[in-house]
Amino acid sequence: MQLEGLQPSRAVFLSVLKACSTVGAIMTGREIHDQVIRLAFGLDVTIQSALVNMYAKCKSLDEAYAIFRGCKSLDIVMWGVMVAGFVENGQGQSAFELFKRMQALAVKSNAVIFISLLKACNTKHEIKQGMFIHEQIQISGLQCDMAIQGSLIDMYSNCGNLEKAREVFDQTLDRDDVIWVSMITTYIQHGHKDYARDLYAHMVDEGIRLNGKTFVSLLKVCNSDYSDLLWLIHDDIIRGRQEIDVVVGSALVDSYGRCGFMEEAYYLFVKLPERNIVSWGGLMAAYIQHGLELRALKLFDTMLEHGLEPDRAALSCTLQACCGTGNITRGKEIHDLIIKNSSEFDAVIISSLVHLYAECGSLREACKVFDGASAKDAVSWSVIIGGCCLNGNLKLAAQYLNAMEKLGVKPHKVIFTSMLTACSQAGSLREGYRIFKFMTEDYGIVPDESHLSCMLDLMGRTGGLNDAKELFQSIPFEYDHIIETSLLTGCRTYCTMEVGKLWFKKAFYG
Repeated sequence: MQLEGLQPSRAVFLSVLKACSTVGAIMTGREIHDQVIRLAFGLDVTIQSALVNMYAKCKSLDEAYAIFRGCKSLDIVMWGVMVAGFVENGQGQSAFELFKRMQALAVKSNAVIFISLLKACNTKHEIKQGMFIHEQIQISGLQCDMAIQGSLIDMYSNCGNLEKAREVFDQTLDRDDVIWVSMITTYIQHGHKDYARDLYAHMVDEGIRLNGKTFVSLLKVCNSDYSDLLWLIHDDIIRGRQEIDVVVGSALVDSYGRCGFMEEAYYLFVKLPERNIVSWGGLMAAYIQHGLELRALKLFDTMLEHGLEPDRAALSCTLQACCGTGNITRGKEIHDLIIKNSSEFDAVIISSLVHLYAECGSLREACKVFDGASAKDAVSWSVIIGGCCLNGNLKLAAQYLNAMEKLGVKPHKVIFTSMLTACSQAGSLREGYRIFKFMTEDYGIVPDESHLSCMLDLMGRTGGLNDAKELFQSIPFEYDHIIETSLLTGCRTYCTMEVGKLWFKKAFYG
């Protein structure tokens, strides 16, 4: 278009920015941003919202927020895009701060913003924030909005409060299929088999008919413990003459595979009237889940022979299969294919490549991939740091951790498990203790069983009895009896009976 001397219109810019958001093409997005400014579209609030969304989707919140902050006319759409950007990038607290700013400016919220904020409340520690948003929804008069009702059920489910989730469900008038499925899914995710089955039967008795989308939502959460429910859902799809299109069919393939019924999954896959990249990827993922990496690689080759271009999920699965078989040569071939077909790698592909090279002992190649990537998220950082630890390079892992901290990316607790394990294997008591204090004091991460077991193992290897006593005396005891038993067993293994007695007294007597 530009080669022919045509100037992009507002609609063209919006379409291209949406495409960049979808595929995570931040470099292209930045080029479009430059053109937007050059062609005087920079003050258009709709384009500004699209730019904020693009940068947020590409995980560049600094650039997204810079545009938001510089916008002279903030409409409700712009507020919603920025709130959603924070939530989608794991910065729920920033989203809540923005919401409070909205309230201070008397900006009336809408359903989209409330739903985004509810998504940010996904652990038991965030239940108070979730209940606060619930109150604000009631004040705003949006409590009857069906999408909000479903989000409230999901929020209470994620926070572990099933009673409140059921209360919202029971108070919802004219429940649609989405609300029913949200509540059934809640019971499944929390292991309440009988409640899930009874509610499904109740839904059928009420004459509620699911559509393709809600069938897929239910199928996604069925696992081996709910194989009978999977068969029942499949039977209802057939009896209800619901068309098994490529979306529903792919979900069935995925569910049967996840439940371990590989023959049935493959049969359904072959019988699909149409197969898309999702159905191929679903079967590949099932093969990998059940240790059938060679079948996954063979299926990937067959997919290429059918002329399908793999998406990031299929590529990630294939790299995982290469990793599982230790086939770094094949992994490099896939890497070359990715380079050939894409100018930019998203964070998922980066993580998969780094994991492959690190697991196969090629740390230099893993670092090369990571260092050259523009799209890095918390998972990518966790993978490279874990890869360094796996290959015994604790010094390099610490360097990456420092770089991560400078960029403002909050490390996940899994990173510290990797680093403490490496310290234990290297016998580096001082470094292990430093990392442990850094984790607990600087980031406020409460140690879990894996962290404490690593420290106990390290102290057992190095004879650090006094350090163990000091450490245990400083830990707030919020652990269940399984963890306490595990650690007492560790004390016995390493003959640290004095520490074991100290642990027992503190755990049970305070």
